[in-house]
Amino acid sequence: MERDRLIWELQGLAQEEHALTNESNIKSMVDELRNLQESIKRAEEEVGNLLGSITASEKEARELEKQVNTITNQVKNGKEKLYGTKGASLKELLSIQQSVLKMDEDIVKSEGLYLDKLTEIEAQKDRHSQTREIVRSLKKDYNDKLKIYKERVRQIDLELAAIRIKQEEVKERLEPAALRIYQDTQKRFKMNPVALMKSNSCTGCNIEIPMVLARQIKEGKILYRCDNCGRILINSF
Repeated sequence: MERDRLIWELQGLAQEEHALTNESNIKSMVDELRNLQESIKRAEEEVGNLLGSITASEKEARELEKQVNTITNQVKNGKEKLYGTKGASLKELLSIQQSVLKMDEDIVKSEGLYLDKLTEIEAQKDRHSQTREIVRSLKKDYNDKLKIYKERVRQIDLELAAIRIKQEEVKERLEPAALRIYQDTQKRFKMNPVALMKSNSCTGCNIEIPMVLARQIKEGKILYRCDNCGRILINSF
């Protein structure tokens, strides 16, 4: 009967609507976008931290350079005093010489620290540049996937709109009494309120239907609910 076909179609449309509104692909897209946002956030924080470390290291390098220059000037003055002093005692000369030697050692140590710091700065700058590139790549990936996500959402909205229009058209063609029975049964069985009768059995619960009731369902004069599960029973097409 036309009524049975309309009720079956209404159930099919409800199932399509549910599948679209709960599309797993959309959920996975959202999860992926969230993960990318978190990755971008962490990478940007690392960029900021590296920039701070570079600034601090460059300040330390300037201090070391200043220290090297200061000690170098002191050594120069000490050597001038050592070789230019006249009438100084041997003890005084030895003291100046030891002081100059100590400052030479300090220069070597400070220069080593300075060069190590410059190497550290270069490594930090390389890491900073690499991390910025990672951020750029992540943002591009995010924007590309966001575009795909928005397009899919747009398609789903269009498909849902078409389904809902079709649902209204089907409801208008159904008898009010049949629609009320369908809607009432759908409250209990949201996705499958209608079951086909096959070989005199309900396909919703697989319980055999009495012969008299099966004959009445085949005639399609009245809508029946399965005595066992409560679904609307219609004859298979």
